[in-house]
Amino acid sequence: MTTSTQTLNLYDYLSRTFLLLLAVFLQVQITLFASGDYLGLRLNSADFLLPGAGVFILGSLILKKSAWPQWKKPFGYWALILLSAVIVLGILNGYRIQGDWSTWAVLNKGLGWFVLMGYFMMAAWFAHNRAQDVRNWFLRPFVIFLCAVTIAEIFIRLLFIHSIIEYFTVFSALKVPELSGFMANRNAFAFLYLSTLIVSAIFLLKKISLHPIENVAFRLMWLMLPVFFVMNASRSSALIFVPLMLFLIVSNWRFFLKTIAPLVLIGCLLLPLINKEGVSRQLRNYNTITLLTDRDAQNGSFNNLYVGDQARLVIINDSLKLLKENPITGAGIGSVFKYQNTLEDREFVAVIDNTALWVLAEMGPFGFIAFACVFFTMIVALSKNQSGDDKFNDVFSHSLIYILIGFGFFSLFHEILYSRFLWVFLGLTLAHPIFKTRQDG
Repeated sequence: MTTSTQTLNLYDYLSRTFLLLLAVFLQVQITLFASGDYLGLRLNSADFLLPGAGVFILGSLILKKSAWPQWKKPFGYWALILLSAVIVLGILNGYRIQGDWSTWAVLNKGLGWFVLMGYFMMAAWFAHNRAQDVRNWFLRPFVIFLCAVTIAEIFIRLLFIHSIIEYFTVFSALKVPELSGFMANRNAFAFLYLSTLIVSAIFLLKKISLHPIENVAFRLMWLMLPVFFVMNASRSSALIFVPLMLFLIVSNWRFFLKTIAPLVLIGCLLLPLINKEGVSRQLRNYNTITLLTDRDAQNGSFNNLYVGDQARLVIINDSLKLLKENPITGAGIGSVFKYQNTLEDREFVAVIDNTALWVLAEMGPFGFIAFACVFFTMIVALSKNQSGDDKFNDVFSHSLIYILIGFGFFSLFHEILYSRFLWVFLGLTLAHPIFKTRQDG
């Protein structure tokens, strides 16, 4: 075996190892340094892969074994530069308005943004240079791990609900029976699950030839969906699920009736495994959806609302107040969080659970327009079938359009812009596979 062949094998091995680890670690969240009024530094386990992946990618570029990513037009590096500039200016503006640095803003929103860009560029490099490995070594393990975690947690929580076990340390807070996987938050887990459900729906709808494991995993996600909805109880997930179901019915009602509906109906038969008290408790979460036209809410009194909605509406009011005071530049990143800390009557101190409002209130209208333009550009780029005979790449890219639309709905009630897996998916689909670039050349 020659030295060049040995090097190539090592290169393949390392590439596939990074993709496999990324698929698993992206689904595991950890929080460090939480204390007092500091919410802590929310990290993803995959964050620890970035330095090693960066060294590996840089080495491959220096040795000319790979190339910089090229993008599906009209997306380009300009979009990343524009959004990064908006974030940096937002941090600086926060310092100008607040008079000091917000540790939470600098670490979570400032440094966290460039971590996202690291994920995006890493994924784009893999898509451009190792497109043949993305499906087998990333997407397939990603879906398999998600299914395995969901099944395991459902099983463990059912044992807890029926008092068969009293404590289990792998999944957090069993006494609050809401599925959250390893994402440390039920809404983050819901967005992860339903985004992957969209991928499964598009692949099944487009009748792409699937590996038997992919076929089983994609169908399992639909089978588990009824139990997932009840045990996760994220109200915002309905904002993705309902349009998705309507899309499937309108796009191909035969496919829906033949493939999706039977799986969901069979999944409903599993609901009796959850005891009546457990079902009632979870369904009450959905029943707490309240209209903002409520008279008490209009008068600024939220005492009659669900406790989570009280906090959300208070934060919205605070955000709009600061936006009115800074209508051009925005209040600066971290300003709303700091403002809440200065008020004694704020029982809840949290981030703005609305991505669009967060961008508008803290980065101003120009920042909001920049983000809106870039995401619109992404949708346009993803809508073009640019991969020739690579149907997997085209179908995966197509599914990201609906994930971005789902992101838009979900982000009205949660700040999910910093979801790592979303930026990895985008990097994997917005970059040209290198074989397509060579064909064009």
